[in-house]
Amino acid sequence: MHLGYAVRYQEFLDGIERSERIYHEGDPASEVRAALAAADALSVPGR
Repeated sequence: MHLGYAVRYQEFLDGIERSERIYHEGDPASEVRAALAAADALSVPGR
């Protein structure tokens, strides 16, 4: 799900004024990190 959010955030960023981007620029990267963490948690036995 996090990867889907990252794509949506990027689409949102692509459509807003550059002056507004500073408030949202980290959102896609944050969701990609969350997706990687979730995948890592699923791949390690015992977590």
